[in-house]
Amino acid sequence: PFVMAKLSQSARQYLLMIQQSAVEKLELTRVSSKQHYQVELALKDLELPYAMEVLHTPYEIDVVLRGKLGYKMIEVDGPLHFVNDTHAYHIKTQLKHRLLAKLGWQVYHIAWDDWPDRTHNRQEALRRLLFGSSPPPAELSYY
Repeated sequence: PFVMAKLSQSARQYLLMIQQSAVEKLELTRVSSKQHYQVELALKDLELPYAMEVLHTPYEIDVVLRGKLGYKMIEVDGPLHFVNDTHAYHIKTQLKHRLLAKLGWQVYHIAWDDWPDRTHNRQEALRRLLFGSSPPPAELSYY
C-alpha cells in the first residue's frame, strides 16, 4: 500500500490496466480450455482415433487425428488467436497454419465463437469439418 501511494497517477493506472488484462486473459483461457474438452468429447462420441496436445516442434497441436484419416489436425482457436475482437486471425496463428500445411498437414480450425452449444450439433460440426467436400485452405486469414 505504501509503495502504491508513492507512484504517479499514470503509473497506478497502468498497473490497474495490467491487472485487469491478466484477469481477462485468464477468463479467455478458461473459455478455450472448456472448448478443447468439448471437442475431445465429440471426437470420442464419433469414435475417431485422436491424440490431444501433440508436440510437433516448435508447435503444440491441439488435436491430431490418427489412423486412416491421413495427416489431419484440429486447432481450437480461442479469442487470443484473433486480432482485437475481429474474425481476422493473429499473425502467429496464420504462420503456424501455413508452416504445418506446407509440411503436409490438413489443418482444420474451430473458432471459439463458432462452436455449437449442443452435443449432437458438435458431433455434426466435426463431421462436416473433417469429412466435408472441401479441404482446409493452405493459407489462413479470416474465418
